[in-house]
Amino acid sequence: MAGVLIRLLANAFLIWSFSCFYFFNPYYSSFLNADAKNTILVLAILLSVISLVEAVFLAKQKRLNHGLKLWLSLKQLWKSSRAAIRNPKGGFNISASAKRNLLFALVKFFFTPIMIKFAVGNFKAIQFKLNFFASHELDWFSVAFFNDHFYGLALAMIFLLDTGFFAFGYLFEASWLKNKIRSVDTSFFGWFVALACYPPFTDSFAKWAPWHTNDYVWFGSSETTFAVRVLLLILLLGYVAATVSLGTKCSNLTNRGIVTRGAYAIVRHPAYICKNLFWWIVLIPAVHHTPLAIFGMAFWTLIYYFRAITEERHLIKDPDYQLYCEKVKWRFVPGLI
Repeated sequence: MAGVLIRLLANAFLIWSFSCFYFFNPYYSSFLNADAKNTILVLAILLSVISLVEAVFLAKQKRLNHGLKLWLSLKQLWKSSRAAIRNPKGGFNISASAKRNLLFALVKFFFTPIMIKFAVGNFKAIQFKLNFFASHELDWFSVAFFNDHFYGLALAMIFLLDTGFFAFGYLFEASWLKNKIRSVDTSFFGWFVALACYPPFTDSFAKWAPWHTNDYVWFGSSETTFAVRVLLLILLLGYVAATVSLGTKCSNLTNRGIVTRGAYAIVRHPAYICKNLFWWIVLIPAVHHTPLAIFGMAFWTLIYYFRAITEERHLIKDPDYQLYCEKVKWRFVPGLI
């Protein structure tokens, strides 16, 4: 009984300390809207209930849950830090498993609220669009309908699928889900280029390297805009195909098992190439008015290139990834890059 209680309290501390920080921290309090906060609250309650069942199961098998692993890792970090302060020559020593637990907790902490916010926002956008369709008479097979309504609905559905998969990946980890953590990137540069692509860091970088992109940009005429948006949706389908291929393994900065199926059987970074091609296309109308926009977009393309490089530098330590690279030789474009 004591083992169950310890595991339950450890997980409850992990779940509710994160949740309370999101609710009361000034940045997250403004970043997350009411719907996102309500979703986090419901998920926290759900995870607490699941933790009770998990605690009973793991206590019988004498295995640790995530909360207890993190608590023991924090304890080891504290002891190692004190020892390093007392004896600087002795260095700072912490086990590989403790470092992995601490880093993955940071990954969860940072990315979970972002994915939940975006997923909830896209779900609400889909609801709005469907309600609009139900209350208005529309020409479903016209170019105008595609440009004004279907395109926006398709974007919301694609991004809901993407962020929903990633939110699930950050929230749930289990052997039966086949997404147990093998390793977490420990490099500063790997974390730097990954975090740069998400708020609040994106906003800071965008001040001197602006995107100048607009998903709904107009290309001069309805027909041209229709043709370009069809191409854009094809690229985004390739992007979300990469997410679906990852399945329960969706997560940044981690190795949860090497994925070789689906989009990843074609190139090693399908999401990055599709996303960047999408951005370059929607940038085209802005270049006429703001030629320097090319440099801003070039910066973000370079960031994503370095994300690919740092991810490979991390994953190449896994023999499975070495075999994968031998099979899939191209990073972005088959036969070219």
